[in-house]
Formats: sequence, structure tokens, C-alpha cells
Amino acid sequence: MNWIVKNFLRGLVIVVPIALTIYLIYIAFIKIDRLLNLPWPEVGLLVIAVLFIFLGNLRAGLVVALAIPLSMLFAFSGMLRFGIAGSLLSLGALDFGLVVD
Repeated sequence: MNWIVKNFLRGLVIVVPIALTIYLIYIAFIKIDRLLNLPWPEVGLLVIAVLFIFLGNLRAGLVVALAIPLSMLFAFSGMLRFGIAGSLLSLGALDFGLVVD
């Protein structure tokens, strides 16, 4: 994905005036690619362990660790059931609701 951004910027340099300089400061695609290649069960166990350390109770850590995936599952299934489109407004409301929870 890194090459997609660089090719886009090369094409953009041809279109924009010469007086404009474009600097590529940070590309997040590299970190996203690394994140998608992580072993998810180990990451989940790490999250539960950190929650256990901070909460001091394994049961509370499991409840908190399962709250976000389950709420996303119910929210998306409710959106599907009632025909709500996945627009920015509805997904933003879901995001805000998860942060509040």
C-alpha cells in the first residue's frame, strides 16, 4: 500500500504548480500492515492480562474484554435487521456509543 501513496503523489506533482512542494512525512500503511499480521489469540490474551493487572480480578477483565466485540456484533446485526446503512453518521454513532460504554 505504501507504493500506492507514492505513485499518487508522483502523479499529483505533475498536476500541481511547480511552486508547491509536497513532503511525505508519515505513512500509516506500514503499521496497519504489521497490525493485520499479528497473532490475534495472543493479542487477546495480552489484553485480558493487562485488564487483569489493572482491575485485579480475572472475571472483570474477561467482561471488559468481551464487551466491545459483543456490542459491535449486536450493533451491526441491529443495523442489518432494521436496514440502517453503514454511513459515516451511523458508524460514528456506534463509535461514540462504544467510547461512552
